[in-house]
Amino acid sequence: MGSDEPSMQGEEQGQNSMGQESQPSTSGQPEIPTLQAADAATGGKKPKRYDPLELPHPMRIVQEDFMNNCFIKSGISCVMGGLAGGAF
Repeated sequence: MGSDEPSMQGEEQGQNSMGQESQPSTSGQPEIPTLQAADAATGGKKPKRYDPLELPHPMRIVQEDFMNNCFIKSGISCVMGGLAGGAF
């Protein structure tokens, strides 16, 4: 190879992007990296853990439906507007 050509040593030697030697899959399926390879690729960071989602309580659903009612919102805005107008 000349000095102006990019080096392909890792790929020529059969290494994948994580620096491990890749072996051709006999089943035709893509190769799945191991946990050690994933840790090496992420710098040893542990994956994020998420708490499971909880369904809202039925009473909360009723309250949200109540507050999403247009007449309720109009009534609250009239009362709050009247109180603000009376205060000033």
